[in-house]
Amino acid sequence: RAALEALRAEAGEAPRAAVARDGWHRFGNHGWETLAFVPADGWVPMPGHGHQDLGAFELHFGEDRIVVDPGRGSYGPDAADRFYQSSAAHSGLTVDGMDPAPVNRPYFSDAFRRRIVREPPHVEYSEGGVTLTHSGYRRLPGVGTVTRTWRFRPGAVTVSDRVDGRGTRRIARRIVTPHPVWLENGAATVDTGRARFRISMEAPMSSEETLCWTAYGAGATGTALSTQRTASLPFGASITIERL
Repeated sequence: RAALEALRAEAGEAPRAAVARDGWHRFGNHGWETLAFVPADGWVPMPGHGHQDLGAFELHFGEDRIVVDPGRGSYGPDAADRFYQSSAAHSGLTVDGMDPAPVNRPYFSDAFRRRIVREPPHVEYSEGGVTLTHSGYRRLPGVGTVTRTWRFRPGAVTVSDRVDGRGTRRIARRIVTPHPVWLENGAATVDTGRARFRISMEAPMSSEETLCWTAYGAGATGTALSTQRTASLPFGASITIERL
């Protein structure tokens, strides 16, 4: 770890554009820091760990980790191991319980991948925030692009989602936090030990224990907040995270 820290100090900060070409986006304002991975073609990188995390993110405020990627503690073949690979384990949005891209295979050609995921994801930075648009769910009949926008202001972050298209689909959104949570008056309060944050959505939330993996085979108990409903497209909703 000491050698790694020394190498990082020597290398300095990489230019944001160079890091973004590899799919990594770090952004925020007013003390909020967000990290998201967006693969260039919309597919889970192959070779790689295969995590379906397009649209998911981490959110920190100073030293407080509020929203995290839960990671994966084992790469075995059973269902519990595969769960942490799926979008259902991440802080993103799913349509009809499906991942934002099919399972990738090393023998798929680029032409085949473009037939399934027709347009690459697009990340746009603006003064008001950051917007991610992807077409992974356009493989489903009637479903258009999915847009997620992060907006920052002093004391709060708003994450707005939109699913374009027609017809009726089951939309689920999730937030994973490594901290204890209690639900009250339609909102969730997260206690980091240093500060408290409120997470609210437009629909009733459910919570359940999950594992947040810190290393291979080592994890700690966290909380997964989720809301889902069957809705007509186009669909729009938002998540608000406030510092109390």
